[in-house]
Amino acid sequence: MTTLSSSLARQAYSVKATRELARRILPRPVFDFSDGGAEDERTLRRNEEAFADFDLVPEPLRGAAERDLSTVLFGKVLSMPVMIGPTGLAGLFWPDGECCAMRAAAAAGIAYCLSHGSV
Repeated sequence: MTTLSSSLARQAYSVKATRELARRILPRPVFDFSDGGAEDERTLRRNEEAFADFDLVPEPLRGAAERDLSTVLFGKVLSMPVMIGPTGLAGLFWPDGECCAMRAAAAAGIAYCLSHGSV
């Protein structure tokens, strides 16, 4: 199984840094496909604007003892209410990309949704 080097993982500390890392590493057509949006990219811009209004500020060690993010979905207990959504064409970005994402979801105890566009 192919793994991401710890050096690369350390460089991906934010969405912006991860995007720049992808731009440097991926072949240009693959990056352009993953970085862009459909047609005039209006929805892409609106999503970026909407998320710009939110700050994710961690509060380390606050209430860590009583923390339980688990939830139940379709009768299955998940470790947290998060899932890896259908990204499609993950194989363009990483060898066996969909399989890697599926294994990561299973290891984390979260849901995974396979895209109809998987390769």
